[in-house]
Amino acid sequence: MVRSRYGLLVNLIVCAILLSLCRIEVAHSFITRDYTLQEVLDACTNVVFGRAESVDHEKQRVIVKLEENVKGKSELSHVKINVAVGQLKAKQTSPAMLMEK
Repeated sequence: MVRSRYGLLVNLIVCAILLSLCRIEVAHSFITRDYTLQEVLDACTNVVFGRAESVDHEKQRVIVKLEENVKGKSELSHVKINVAVGQLKAKQTSPAMLMEK
Protein backbone atom coordinates (compact mmCIF):
# COMPACT_ATOMS: atom_id res chain seq x y z
CA MET A 1 0.00 0.00 0.00
CA VAL A 2 2.84 2.39 0.86
CA ARG A 3 4.64 1.42 -2.30
CA SER A 4 1.60 2.15 -4.53
CA ARG A 5 1.13 5.58 -2.90
CA TYR A 6 4.82 6.33 -3.41
CA GLY A 7 4.58 5.26 -7.07
CA LEU A 8 1.46 7.40 -7.56
CA LEU A 9 3.17 10.40 -6.01
CA VAL A 10 6.23 9.96 -8.23
CA ASN A 11 3.98 9.67 -11.30
CA LEU A 12 2.10 12.83 -10.35
CA ILE A 13 5.35 14.76 -9.85
CA VAL A 14 6.75 13.55 -13.19
CA CYS A 15 3.50 14.50 -14.96
CA ALA A 16 3.52 17.95 -13.34
CA ILE A 17 7.11 18.52 -14.46
CA LEU A 18 6.36 17.37 -18.01
CA LEU A 19 3.25 19.57 -18.20
CA SER A 20 5.17 22.60 -16.98
CA LEU A 21 7.84 21.99 -19.63
CA CYS A 22 5.22 21.65 -22.36
CA ARG A 23 3.49 24.91 -21.46
CA ILE A 24 3.31 27.24 -24.45
CA GLU A 25 4.32 30.82 -23.88
CA VAL A 26 2.74 33.47 -26.06
CA ALA A 27 5.01 36.36 -26.96
CA HIS A 28 3.22 39.63 -27.64
CA SER A 29 5.10 42.01 -29.89
CA PHE A 30 4.59 44.69 -32.50
CA ILE A 31 7.09 45.36 -35.25
CA THR A 32 7.19 48.76 -36.93
CA ARG A 33 8.95 49.80 -40.09
CA ASP A 34 9.48 53.25 -41.56
CA TYR A 35 8.63 53.57 -45.26
CA THR A 36 10.11 56.08 -47.65
CA LEU A 37 7.74 58.41 -49.44
CA GLN A 38 8.68 56.72 -52.73
CA GLU A 39 7.70 53.28 -51.34
CA VAL A 40 4.32 54.64 -50.26
CA LEU A 41 3.69 56.30 -53.63
CA ASP A 42 4.69 53.15 -55.52
CA ALA A 43 2.25 51.07 -53.45
CA CYS A 44 -0.70 53.45 -53.95
CA THR A 45 -3.18 53.09 -56.78
CA ASN A 46 -4.51 56.65 -56.34
CA VAL A 47 -2.79 59.80 -55.15
CA VAL A 48 -4.83 63.00 -54.92
CA PHE A 49 -4.43 66.56 -53.70
CA GLY A 50 -7.17 68.28 -51.79
CA ARG A 51 -8.09 70.89 -49.19
CA ALA A 52 -9.73 70.47 -45.81
CA GLU A 53 -13.30 71.64 -46.28
CA SER A 54 -14.54 71.11 -42.72
CA VAL A 55 -13.11 69.98 -39.39
CA ASP A 56 -15.16 68.44 -36.57
CA HIS A 57 -12.97 68.84 -33.47
CA GLU A 58 -15.38 66.92 -31.22
CA LYS A 59 -15.48 63.79 -33.40
CA GLN A 60 -11.91 64.33 -34.68
CA ARG A 61 -13.03 64.08 -38.29
CA VAL A 62 -11.89 66.05 -41.36
CA ILE A 63 -13.68 66.29 -44.69
CA VAL A 64 -11.30 66.90 -47.59
CA LYS A 65 -12.44 68.19 -50.99
CA LEU A 66 -10.36 66.53 -53.71
CA GLU A 67 -8.88 68.95 -56.23
CA GLU A 68 -6.36 67.08 -58.39
CA ASN A 69 -5.65 63.47 -59.36
CA VAL A 70 -1.88 62.95 -59.33
CA LYS A 71 -1.84 59.17 -59.80
CA GLY A 72 -4.81 57.14 -60.96
CA LYS A 73 -8.30 58.61 -61.18
CA SER A 74 -10.52 58.99 -58.14
CA GLU A 75 -14.27 59.01 -58.66
CA LEU A 76 -14.74 60.71 -55.28
CA SER A 77 -15.20 64.43 -54.78
CA HIS A 78 -14.79 64.35 -50.97
CA VAL A 79 -12.99 62.10 -48.50
CA LYS A 80 -13.89 61.76 -44.80
CA ILE A 81 -10.85 61.16 -42.61
CA ASN A 82 -11.15 59.81 -39.06
CA VAL A 83 -8.21 61.46 -37.31
CA ALA A 84 -9.00 59.87 -33.92
CA VAL A 85 -7.34 56.57 -34.86
CA GLY A 86 -3.83 58.04 -35.04
CA GLN A 87 -1.27 57.27 -32.37
CA LEU A 88 1.39 59.30 -30.62
CA LYS A 89 4.75 58.45 -32.17
CA ALA A 90 7.87 59.83 -30.49
CA LYS A 91 6.05 63.09 -29.65
CA GLN A 92 6.10 64.00 -33.36
CA THR A 93 2.51 63.25 -34.35
CA SER A 94 -0.81 62.67 -32.64
CA PRO A 95 -4.51 63.14 -33.48
CA ALA A 96 -4.61 66.35 -31.41
CA MET A 97 -1.60 67.81 -33.25
CA LEU A 98 -3.20 67.03 -36.62
CA MET A 99 -6.48 68.63 -35.54
CA GLU A 100 -4.61 71.83 -34.63
CA LYS A 101 -3.10 72.05 -38.12
